[in-house]
Amino acid sequence: MTIRLKIILLVLVLELILSSALAFLYTRHNDCYHAKTLSQVEQNLRNGIELEISEVNNRYANLSARFVEMHPDIIEAFAAGNRPALHQRIAPIVERLKRQDPYFESLNFLQADGTVLLRSLRPDRFGDDVRQFPFVAKALESRQPLGGLSIAYRGLAYRISQPVFVDQRFIGAVVFVIRPLRALNMASQIFNVESGIFLENQHCTLIENQTGPAFDEVTLVEHSGKLFEDHNELSKLVNAQNCTSLHFDTRCLLKFSPIILKNFAGVQLGSILPVLDITAEYRNMLSTHHRVLTVAALVIVITLLVLYFGTGVFLSKIEAFQQHLQHKVAQRTQQLEILNQQLTNEIRVREKAQRALMELSEKDPLTELANRRKFNACYQQEWQAGQREQRPLSLLMIDIDFFKNFNDNYGHPAGDKILQIISSVLKDLVLRPRDLVARYGGEEFICLLPDTPSDAATTLAEKLRKTVQALHIKHEFSITDRNMTISVGVATTIPGQADEAQTLLSQADQALYAAKNQGRNQVVCFNQPFSAG
Repeated sequence: MTIRLKIILLVLVLELILSSALAFLYTRHNDCYHAKTLSQVEQNLRNGIELEISEVNNRYANLSARFVEMHPDIIEAFAAGNRPALHQRIAPIVERLKRQDPYFESLNFLQADGTVLLRSLRPDRFGDDVRQFPFVAKALESRQPLGGLSIAYRGLAYRISQPVFVDQRFIGAVVFVIRPLRALNMASQIFNVESGIFLENQHCTLIENQTGPAFDEVTLVEHSGKLFEDHNELSKLVNAQNCTSLHFDTRCLLKFSPIILKNFAGVQLGSILPVLDITAEYRNMLSTHHRVLTVAALVIVITLLVLYFGTGVFLSKIEAFQQHLQHKVAQRTQQLEILNQQLTNEIRVREKAQRALMELSEKDPLTELANRRKFNACYQQEWQAGQREQRPLSLLMIDIDFFKNFNDNYGHPAGDKILQIISSVLKDLVLRPRDLVARYGGEEFICLLPDTPSDAATTLAEKLRKTVQALHIKHEFSITDRNMTISVGVATTIPGQADEAQTLLSQADQALYAAKNQGRNQVVCFNQPFSAG
């Protein structure tokens, strides 16, 4: 395969990938938009239905209570069973309620035995026993105010019941009936969402003159919008999965998840099925897809022409540039090799200097022992190791006896010489790889002895003391001895998890103080004094 063909194929693949990515992003954006719309509309519908239930219950519960209290003439006619007078007196009230609330349907009067005395919507129908309806049975049985969704002859509605008593005698209940379409119509106006109320078939047996279409499990009883009037499309809509788009001959619909409806007693009656007409959005999407495909095809054709005629010239220039670049690379490679060798040498010199500086930073320049900084770092490591392994850790705190008197009388150069001699003794006798000898202060030295019990540490300290004394270094200004001597404090512990590292240092220092206080030139172990002999 020639280079020209490879370039053409590569560019085409990249264009296809880019086009696919753009199509995916657009589709993804469209899906996210639909999901967001579904979520917003569902939440608003649920909030609207909950608000409608609350408002209906609150408004008509108060209204029914005031109605019984403020219309004694109506209650009197109700108690007397005077249907004509009762109908005449409630007629203006019913008309006023319908003007105030277009969803108000009727005002009914139920007698204590469960028979209907009067329906404002059907004054010609009375005397039938309606106790087979759960709402009526509950209202008459409890003789308490009751409200919520319920089913009766005319179908699903909000019913608010107010008990009526005359001279403490229960005569029946006044029932306000309100159609449950307020929230659905509001959703239709705000979001262009059409909704249908479907009741489970088992609850529809008592509804008279039911004209809505019935399906295997549910029946349509109320709806807002014209979509639910087409029974052929409705069957496909009911059986479709939730949160999916449906395509009909001329329309595209988006089906939401159903909203469960429960009656006054919490029993599920059915559900509300919201549907959104997205035909315009779907057509816009198709139009956009067509435009994108057209532009993509045009770009591919132009790209093929440009690549076919332009790659020849381009490749010839590339070849000339490649030869020039190879020459430059060869020159630059030679220069880089020389520079690399110089850098390697410089790095070696710097590493050597850095190691020297590191040693200087951790070494006492006079005695060439580890300094206090080096000791602190090693001490922390060995302390933690002792905590993990539960092994003993010992410290020897060493002080040159009356070193100040020696310095003041023999001079500082002689004092420095003594420090170097003592350092050599310590280095010669403390030999294990993990042991550490450090200059701790002016004339103070310290030995770090990992994995060393108290008796071994004390033995080593005594050996150091005797070795220094055996040097017979003249010290006429020492009160203890006419030769140079040292005092040693020994402390040993097995580090515990709750112990502090500073404690062992303090114990070694206390032991040294005790050795000096008891006459010097001796070894004292913390809490276990050891005489020089």
